[in-house]
Amino acid sequence: MEEKSYKVSGGAELIILPFKKFKNNFLTFNYILPISDKNITECNLLASVLMRGCEKYKTVTMLNRKLTMLYDPYLFIQTTKTARALIFRINVHFLDGSFLPKSSENVIKDITEIIHELLLRPLIIDGGFREEYVESEKKRLVERIAARKNNKDSYAMYRCENIALGDIPFASDSIGKAELLNSITPKSLYEKLQDILSNSRLVVVYAGRETETVTEQLIACIKDLTQMRDEDKLTPIYDIVLPERVNAPRVVEEEVNAEQSRLIRAYDIACSEENSEVILMFNEIFGGSSVSKLFLNVRERLGLCYYCSSHINQRFGVMFVRSGISTENKDRVIGEIDRQLTYISDPKNITDDEIDS
Repeated sequence: MEEKSYKVSGGAELIILPFKKFKNNFLTFNYILPISDKNITECNLLASVLMRGCEKYKTVTMLNRKLTMLYDPYLFIQTTKTARALIFRINVHFLDGSFLPKSSENVIKDITEIIHELLLRPLIIDGGFREEYVESEKKRLVERIAARKNNKDSYAMYRCENIALGDIPFASDSIGKAELLNSITPKSLYEKLQDILSNSRLVVVYAGRETETVTEQLIACIKDLTQMRDEDKLTPIYDIVLPERVNAPRVVEEEVNAEQSRLIRAYDIACSEENSEVILMFNEIFGGSSVSKLFLNVRERLGLCYYCSSHINQRFGVMFVRSGISTENKDRVIGEIDRQLTYISDPKNITDDEIDS
């Protein structure tokens, strides 16, 4: 597989990853924005509203009917964070034309047409989105934000990450802030869409069977989305902001309604490009696999946890250890995690079998 890259007008780039051995292709349009609570909240709401319909497909039913006629591709819009940017993303998984009747081979033309309609011709009334769509999606987003606390695993991880990383853009809430929704109107949300289309850099990635027709259609679609843009005035890509290092440990306890407690620990670690492979191997042996020190000792041998594992965010130099525990075992679990970390710090205690595993 040889990656191909095309610079298209208006600060947009097309990347093609040619694959021939899969029956499904993947297409993603990625608009790059600065990370902030405001952008995250607006983009999550915008993603939901856009999927409610557009001028050509005025309802969810009409849009789904069109997708069904294209052999049911999976199309969704989402907002995701990276270390340095927020991505407003339109994703589509769809069948490759070589598996379809000849009359339906060129599915990608219809796919790009739908993306074009959703972004450039949404349902607009008096300069804004339909109010009933915006208000109903606001309620759904508020429910998502409130419901996260009911998922104790993800909520504990969110709180620990937020506290450990501190006041940096990446630590912003990935769903959004409920209190920011009140200020969003149908008109301001439509203006947000226009701002994204006009001022955000665009990276389009296609992974699948490559043909000259596919490339031409994707470039034509991108040009249509980015016409009349001045690349010099686009929003810049920000540098990674690293968290401030704090020498003293910090402990935060929060009471929630649950039979099982969650214990999340965050450790500062030294990460660099030079030691990235070592870090990944260390994590696998310490807590990243079913043959790790944490799994075999803290969970299996001592039975102190319902689960216990580790993962590392190399961008920010933080290792998280996640565990589900009974509250009365908290001190024993903390002591055993520290003991395993001290034990693995001696190279003599890492065996060739563990590395092979």
